[in-house]
Amino acid sequence: MQAEVRRFYREEFRPALMKHSAIEPPEDSLLPTTPTGWYLHYHYIATGPKPYGQRRINHSATDKSAYGRGGGRALPELQGVVNRLEQGNLTLVDPETLDVFFSLEQSSVLGTNLINGPYAASKMSRLVLSLRNSQNVDDYKVADFEAYYPSLGDPKAFVATPVFDGPRMIAIMVLKLPIEPISNALSGNQQWQAEGLGKTRRGLPGRPRSDDAERFPLPDRGPGGVPRDVAAIATSRAARSIPSTSSARRSWSSPWRTRPPGRRFGARSGLMAISGYRGIPALMAYGPVDLDSLRWGVVAKIDVAEAMAPLGDYAKRVLAWGVGLSLLATRSWRCCWPGS
Repeated sequence: MQAEVRRFYREEFRPALMKHSAIEPPEDSLLPTTPTGWYLHYHYIATGPKPYGQRRINHSATDKSAYGRGGGRALPELQGVVNRLEQGNLTLVDPETLDVFFSLEQSSVLGTNLINGPYAASKMSRLVLSLRNSQNVDDYKVADFEAYYPSLGDPKAFVATPVFDGPRMIAIMVLKLPIEPISNALSGNQQWQAEGLGKTRRGLPGRPRSDDAERFPLPDRGPGGVPRDVAAIATSRAARSIPSTSSARRSWSSPWRTRPPGRRFGARSGLMAISGYRGIPALMAYGPVDLDSLRWGVVAKIDVAEAMAPLGDYAKRVLAWGVGLSLLATRSWRCCWPGS
């Protein structure tokens, strides 16, 4: 069993991860640490549907245990709930041991321990720890985006809430929040111009977007495909894990480190002229956004040339009208002036 799990990480998981991430985790650092974890990894990950990384229900053809039968019965109903909420994966964590004992979708977080397992230092772990002693059925907390190895390094955020059976907490439910709804809301489903955002305008949720590099190609790239001038700004581990073939809806999971932060958003909002990372003058408006325990900022940015283009067109029309009226006035004066 353990040999097959190790083979999966060596031959399948690690190569897939390295296609997305510039940072290679230490060997065997992502393996489960408990007998239950090895069992679940074997039946649901190592011998599960292939290839790993595609979104699919976490079904096992080899697990004939009571756990496998019970999970199989619950999957359709849970999938319907998650689909209606338009959220990502749903996981359940034991509040006493912090073992991840259920995952709706195939995910290598299943069977790991959030205290001493491979994801003990993750924001998901800190999120669950903050709720394990909650006594409020309506309690919930949110964790900000970070590079998430079970999703092959893609940035994910999480919201978690305790699950009670009477007065007793029986699980902590964690929902994975995808970046796509935020990206689509800011870009009008990538229809920038149709939304009135122009060709160069962008809306950024408190961090640079890797798809800017696609819309404005920068040939000089550093490790992980990050443009070198941008890499000098975004230096966190999460930012360096951006894939070299970034998709149109992938965001950086690092804190924003360019202006207007430097001084960070704080409670301020404003408008400023900057030199964009392409060296082109731009205008940027920014302001804070509070999302529960998260503190984000929203930035709207547009090249000066495009922002001022309507004014330039207006000035040309005014000039044309002015020249025309001057010619008309001159002709009228010559026609009407006595003795002309």
